[in-house]
Amino acid sequence: MIVCFFSIVVPVYNKELHLIKCISSLIDQTYQDFEVIFVDDGSKDGSAELIRLTSDCRIKLIQKENGGVSSARNLGILCASGKYICFLDADDFYSPNFLHEVSYLIEKNKNGVFFATAYYSKSNGRLRRSLSPKMVLNGSEIIQDFYFNWALGAFFCASSAVVARDFLLAENIRFPEGESNGEDQDFWFQLAEKTNIIFLNKPLSTYVRGINDSLTSSAVILEKLPYIKRLEERINLGDVGIQNVNSAKMIINRIRLELSVNHAFFGSKVQAIKVFTKGGGTKGCAKLKSLVVLGLLCPRLVFNMYRKFKRALK
Repeated sequence: MIVCFFSIVVPVYNKELHLIKCISSLIDQTYQDFEVIFVDDGSKDGSAELIRLTSDCRIKLIQKENGGVSSARNLGILCASGKYICFLDADDFYSPNFLHEVSYLIEKNKNGVFFATAYYSKSNGRLRRSLSPKMVLNGSEIIQDFYFNWALGAFFCASSAVVARDFLLAENIRFPEGESNGEDQDFWFQLAEKTNIIFLNKPLSTYVRGINDSLTSSAVILEKLPYIKRLEERINLGDVGIQNVNSAKMIINRIRLELSVNHAFFGSKVQAIKVFTKGGGTKGCAKLKSLVVLGLLCPRLVFNMYRKFKRALK
């Protein structure tokens, strides 16, 4: 039963230090027809108690055993009573007019089901604006070739996306559970293969990059992730749509080069060469190709010095 326009699903796991900013950004929205569903995924800190202390009847708390961010989001989808579902991470926050701008975007595109805005990425106290899809300069645009634009870089994030609840339920689209990398991309891929995304090229949310987002040797990905394997399967089966095949292959090739870079610096250089030479060419990835060559030719110590230098400039 629909009781509000937006349901904002917020997965929470040990985010007590970030929740005040997140909650404040929700209460301060200029558009007020919404509910917030905090799904506490077995937090060990005071996250749940902080949410309970918030005196706003639109804020709901669901507690569950720890099962990962995907299981928390999926539970939020099932419990939502809004017509449209927003996904906000607990350490991220909205601009005050996020919901207002998205509601206007929906009003202009009444047949749309998948909406997103640009966003800011915050790291070490500094803000960076997200990339813009090709040919989208200002205002809003229907992005028909999602994979082509995604291969150039993420132009929205989970905390700037909105999806019609009925569409998710009818198409049985969910976040893959039990996976810790790429689960949100899998979700966007499933959506993009079934509908176009309506994009507003205005940054209205802030994605806060934490320590867990930093590249460390213990967190380097050296194997193809499940969401990429599933994308390959859908390409082979023709499920991505004939119009998306070439662009989806751009994603596959970009990931292949990223794996090759990781092997070159943190894994086996022999494996880096094997991964690099497997598959077709990759347009628009000159930087990744250069990093592969750099990793093959220089010691890891040199690369670490290079990374520290780059961070100092950010």
